[in-house]
Amino acid sequence: MSTVTDTYGNSIDIKINRRQTRALIDTGSYFTYINANFADKIGLEIIPPSLDTPTYMLGANGTHLDILGCATAEINITGYTQAVDFVVINNLFHNVILGIDTLRQLRAAIDVHTGTLSIADDWITVPLIRRFPIRNILRTISSVTIPSQDESHILLRAARNYVLQPSIIEPI
Repeated sequence: MSTVTDTYGNSIDIKINRRQTRALIDTGSYFTYINANFADKIGLEIIPPSLDTPTYMLGANGTHLDILGCATAEINITGYTQAVDFVVINNLFHNVILGIDTLRQLRAAIDVHTGTLSIADDWITVPLIRRFPIRNILRTISSVTIPSQDESHILLRAARNYVLQPSIIEPI
């Protein structure tokens, strides 16, 4: 039996400065972020933070992520362009994280049932994409907390066609 979580993802393909990348859609993030290395690679001008700007933020896993400044760039989603303000983060896992600020600018709506993101009041609709294939995702059987700097054996659930490979572990 297939469910929405087995089929759809939480990313979309976008272009910034004519460079294609995958952007995470994060409704839990107010701001929109860009990886510092990626920003440098595509030639964005990074404006250093002002003195009253925080020097770091906390990632979803609680790690400190250094804020290097901000940058503005035009993003392109299947032909629709929008100027976006980014917070530039050192060592960000994703190239781009689109937060609520940008989703509001885009007049975006997420349709969980169809696995799509529509922008500009439904003028453009794009599929939500999984970052990793289902066969690469392992799920824990029960809730597990592993202290930092520790190792542990945990029970996992894997797809029937799973082959030993680098994988992502997701909570149940």
